[in-house]
Amino acid sequence: MWELFDNVIGTRGTDYDGIDVTANGNLDFGSNTSLQLVFDADGSDVDWTDAFWKTSLSGGSNRWKIFELTGTGSITGENNLVLPAPHTLLDKNGISFASVYPHALGFRVVKDGNALYLEYINTNAWTGTTSTDDATTSNWSLGRTPITGEGVRIADNASNDLVLSGNTHYRYVAFNSQNTVKIVLGNHDLTVDRAIIGADADRFVQTNGSGKVITTIPDAASFVYPIGNASYNPVTITNNSGASDVFSVKIRDEVLAQGTSGNQVTEPHVNVTWDIDKATANGGLGVDFVFQWNASQEQNSISSYRVQHYDGSAWEFANGTSLSVNGSTVKTMSHTDYAGTFSPFAIGESATLLPVTLLNFTVQAQGKTAVLDWTTTMEVNNSHFEVERSVDGTQWDAIGRVQGAGNTHKNTDYQFVDPQPQALNYYRLRQVDRNGSYGFSAICMLRFNGSESNALPMLVVSPNPAAGDITLRIDADGVDFTLYDMAGKSLQLGRFDKETVLAKPAAGMYLIKITYGDAVSYQKLIVE
Repeated sequence: MWELFDNVIGTRGTDYDGIDVTANGNLDFGSNTSLQLVFDADGSDVDWTDAFWKTSLSGGSNRWKIFELTGTGSITGENNLVLPAPHTLLDKNGISFASVYPHALGFRVVKDGNALYLEYINTNAWTGTTSTDDATTSNWSLGRTPITGEGVRIADNASNDLVLSGNTHYRYVAFNSQNTVKIVLGNHDLTVDRAIIGADADRFVQTNGSGKVITTIPDAASFVYPIGNASYNPVTITNNSGASDVFSVKIRDEVLAQGTSGNQVTEPHVNVTWDIDKATANGGLGVDFVFQWNASQEQNSISSYRVQHYDGSAWEFANGTSLSVNGSTVKTMSHTDYAGTFSPFAIGESATLLPVTLLNFTVQAQGKTAVLDWTTTMEVNNSHFEVERSVDGTQWDAIGRVQGAGNTHKNTDYQFVDPQPQALNYYRLRQVDRNGSYGFSAICMLRFNGSESNALPMLVVSPNPAAGDITLRIDADGVDFTLYDMAGKSLQLGRFDKETVLAKPAAGMYLIKITYGDAVSYQKLIVE
């Protein structure tokens, strides 16, 4: 057998595997010669971090010289050396080579001049030298694309994101703190065997299409999915279901009324959907989650948080327990003992299930009455609407009730007449679900002057949803408008007579505020 003696370089004249090696002899390894690593019997000072791969060794830090000819001989056939099983290599302290050098793929024997070296093979590193294409060989440190199941890392000098060109399988992924390179999935899945390490808000797996991160989580084990799109929104999954299972995860920067389709919801929520699938039915103690998001991703004011789950027909509160939220700028929340099915998950107000989705809400005067009109685009378990009025915008009184449609995915129109409005009136809707949870609409204002009011005529927004420019029409002059995003930021504003055209904003959900004298109304705008 070949022996490695505490970094002594093979000048003992010892018999190696039946081959007598002399200082001036030729060394030929024939075919398929085995190499066994043996340290000194006295357990000398050899360990991976101290003596094995010292940079002072000839040939570089990832080599150990195992033989050197001092005369005129030659070394041939070194490529025939193989490492016999098992391949687990331990130092004198019982520490495995793989735990100290996680980027190593294995070993090979190389010849350099008159010396023979044992060299560990480094992980293929993404450099992105040429482009973002993972199929381009010049983008990889080893001059080839990774083989299936190979570990990869992001190189220090990586200059482009790594964009998958097809479904991909890595043993592990190691991000690099020296750059902000991301792995971009698009419509391709990334399967990972071990772990994804080194990810943070600047470097993560971007799930910007249908592609998901897929991994197998053993029972009683956890896996961190370091995913995001515009922001970093990782989720940690702990599998307590009693058996190993395959989980696949991606996120979307939206929460839709039908889970994966429909209009953007407007109830208080974190504007992230975690699409989580599990290969087999839940069991045992179920699954624990830890969700992460930024405070800037919260839509409307959330006073108390709870995980919600779309069950295929409606949003529902996820079974299990949503624990307290930690953090202020970056927030995390654990949810334990989830035993339900797998599909979209979101975080919303604990008092409000996500839709009913309100398309518009207006109030106008008719004679001495105030007429409230509103339209929903979908309803889930909607019991009724309570119409509330205030004279100061602070103290509210219920003045009527309108029965809801229950469950529907069609536009539904409602109307309520206030027969005795005050001089100044603020109106809002309190939407109540069948389980007693509730949410509030935007506020509309109407002022009466004597027997009549400066009534606000009906606003027509066309088209809605919109794919191009948006036209506002109203039978009045001197009407002020403001276009808000769902975070409350003013995007466009102005005054018009009867009709005006808004420039198309980016796809999403918006709110149009119309002011005519003292009358105010709001209407939702959807841009595709």
